[in-house]
Amino acid sequence: MKKYFTNLVIIMALSILFIGCSNEENEIKVETLDSSKDAKRIADIINSGTEGIPFPEGSKVFKKSEDNFEIRLPKDFYFLISELDSNGNSSHRAIAEISDVSVTCSCTKGSGCSPVKAQGEYYCVMNSGCTTCTMSTARIGTKQNIKILGIIDYNMGVSFVSESKSLLTSSKNKIISKSISEHFLNKTEVKKALLEFYSVIYDKNIPSFITENKNPPAGYSFSKVNLFGNEIMVPVKSNSFSTELGISEIDDAAVTCSCSSGSGCVKKSFMGAKYCDAGSCTKCTLND
Repeated sequence: MKKYFTNLVIIMALSILFIGCSNEENEIKVETLDSSKDAKRIADIINSGTEGIPFPEGSKVFKKSEDNFEIRLPKDFYFLISELDSNGNSSHRAIAEISDVSVTCSCTKGSGCSPVKAQGEYYCVMNSGCTTCTMSTARIGTKQNIKILGIIDYNMGVSFVSESKSLLTSSKNKIISKSISEHFLNKTEVKKALLEFYSVIYDKNIPSFITENKNPPAGYSFSKVNLFGNEIMVPVKSNSFSTELGISEIDDAAVTCSCSSGSGCVKKSFMGAKYCDAGSCTKCTLND
């Protein structure tokens, strides 16, 4: 009897190991386009108006069928999503965080539509036999289509963007998104973290123009900040951190938003900070 149970345990352990290995065998390496060698392909993707999916370092892709894939984010990374109704409209009443998403690359004319990574985002692109390629996203295990509103890196917190190493800084390659959804900014933990950051850099004496969300008076500039993986510009007293932390400071007028495909990408304010609201723009960039 003892031998029977020992064999049973071994069989169960091997079964679990086999299932785990089988799942990992479905992982694929997504082609990464080089900004120099593949400049034309990248430009074609951007100009097509296709909206990419944030794809931070450490993300994995698993092939589920010929045209369906799953993206799994690294630990403590989440997509901020809203569900779409039958007409394809976003329901902002149902905002959620998910760590993985189902992506379907469909060739509606011809055949051959596959994933690539370009400029830190995931896209579906046409192969030689395809003339029209579309991408759709859904919750895994359901047919509920979703819209990805942004991404949150809870490992990151809030920090100035600088190559100088400090408890208050992080390098520019930690930035995942250069545009932000207002739904992201309105999250309780995001507002709390930004207020705590202000409290540190203003020595617990946060100026009233910040809490009232007004433009700063003379004597202030803007510096780039990483807010849970998203780029914003926060007001700082001019020349207060530039030397010590090696951060750049610019005037409000120099902070602009540009849309390379679609429409929207508007410069807005939130708790004194400046950010770009993508709107209907599929490639919205904060310029500084």
